[in-house]
Amino acid sequence: MWNDPNEVSHIYPYVDERAVSIKVANFDWDDDGVIRVVSVARKGQILEVSGNAEWKESEFQVLNEEKNTSLDLQFIKRRNPIVKNNNVVIDAHN
Repeated sequence: MWNDPNEVSHIYPYVDERAVSIKVANFDWDDDGVIRVVSVARKGQILEVSGNAEWKESEFQVLNEEKNTSLDLQFIKRRNPIVKNNNVVIDAHN
């Protein structure tokens, strides 16, 4: 994660025509903000975030409009208090 709360990190996984659902897991997020999914069909769905040294997983159904497109997984840091040097693990799969 960036140390600057004005910066947003992104991952753009491709969703093929066979995808039915997506699981996104995160480890050691330290409750440091939110993970938001944006797609051609969703303006922003917030996922569960983990605390210190723990895993959290969210699953959401893939809509027909989202097939053969990329999702935008956005990692948005909280503004206060700032957590510095926050290294997190993300796992996204269908």
